[in-house]
Amino acid sequence: MRAREYLEFIDFLSRIGNEEELTNAKGQVKLPDPMIIPHTNYGDLLEALISYVYPDMALFETSLFEMMKRSILCPKNECSYWHGLVQRETCMDT
Repeated sequence: MRAREYLEFIDFLSRIGNEEELTNAKGQVKLPDPMIIPHTNYGDLLEALISYVYPDMALFETSLFEMMKRSILCPKNECSYWHGLVQRETCMDT
């Protein structure tokens, strides 16, 4: 099972779900540093995230399974913007 590879992350999510993880006054959780992608502005963050999650778009053309193993979660299910960025990256690489 793939989940075994990410026990630390699963434990972190469980602590959030069980309300055991520390939050600030707004109820926000501080992400551990290894989970943060360095960026200089919001636009760079989106590109960096897509490049991190989907590093080789050409690979996904030949192996849909590789793409199925990756995802960008959207907290409010407002994914159309993200989906458009990923599609644009796919089209630019072909």
